[in-house]
Amino acid sequence: MTVSFPKPDRLHALERVVRRELEILDSFRTQLEEQHQSELKKLEEVYGEEDDGIEFLADESYVLDEVLDLGGQLAIVALYRIVELKISKILGWRWSEEDIKKMNLYKADRLAKALRGKLGIDIKVLPGFAAVDELRLLNNAIKHQGRVSAQLAKYSGWVQGEPLRELGAAYTRLAPPVPVYLKALAGHIFP
Repeated sequence: MTVSFPKPDRLHALERVVRRELEILDSFRTQLEEQHQSELKKLEEVYGEEDDGIEFLADESYVLDEVLDLGGQLAIVALYRIVELKISKILGWRWSEEDIKKMNLYKADRLAKALRGKLGIDIKVLPGFAAVDELRLLNNAIKHQGRVSAQLAKYSGWVQGEPLRELGAAYTRLAPPVPVYLKALAGHIFP
């Protein structure tokens, strides 16, 4: 038996769940950053004064920085995964899984085209769309290129072909619009 909630309750519940998931991701990032700083401080205390320790300190600092960078990548991928899963759930409020697959709504361009054609929704004007689109492109760049793609470079601050940097700052900037976008999308899709 499926329980059907009135539209505002379902939209608010969706927003609460997404915000809670973001809190969990934020906690992960905070713990990783605090651990990074703590480990750097320990290394500096142990090896910072020794002439022989400078090289070891540099090597270990590099490894710690790489781990922190990997954590930033994981946070971006996890954030976009939240978006993907929630969009799938939202689409399921209107269409069957078979229809979603048939219309290929898992691809951003197909989703935009289908929503425009079937429901008259231009997702590009929804609040938070630009941030979620940038997040999607950043996720793809992390997973496929490891560098800034041509599509991602269309957004401010990214230079095509450059290494992906400042992922913590990107996460901090891109996370807050996620629940806003998902709630707006859900409000248009809900039958």
